[in-house]
Amino acid sequence: MLRACERVLVPGGRLVFDVVSVPESFDGSDDLEGDYGFVATAVPYVDLLAQAGFTGIGSEDTTSGYLEVAGRWLAASRELESELREAMGDDVFEDKCSSRAESYAMIESGELGRTLYWARKPVGSQ
Repeated sequence: MLRACERVLVPGGRLVFDVVSVPESFDGSDDLEGDYGFVATAVPYVDLLAQAGFTGIGSEDTTSGYLEVAGRWLAASRELESELREAMGDDVFEDKCSSRAESYAMIESGELGRTLYWARKPVGSQ
C-alpha cells in the first residue's frame, strides 16, 4: 500500500497518516483488529516508509489527543442521549456508548495508542 502511495504522489509530495496501535505486550490485539481499524505489522512504519522509497520520515505519538477526542465523543453522546436514542434507536445507541466507553478506558490504560506518521516522495524521483 505504501509503495502504491509513493507511485501516485508527485515528486516532493507528502504522505500523512495516523495509526491506532496496541503495545506489543497487550494480549488480545487480534480481537481488536475489526473494531479499531488498525493494521498490525511486525516492521515499524518508519522502516516500511523507507523501504517504499520515502524520505523526510517522521512520527509523533498523538495518544493524548486521541484520549481527549474519545472523551469528548463519550461526553457528547451522554449529553445528547435523548436525541441520539430517537435518531438511532435504543440498541444502536447503547452499542455506540458502550464501544466509546471501552475505547476511552483502553486509551486511558495504555492498551490503545495513536501515532501520526509523515513522509515525502523525493523531489528527484519519478
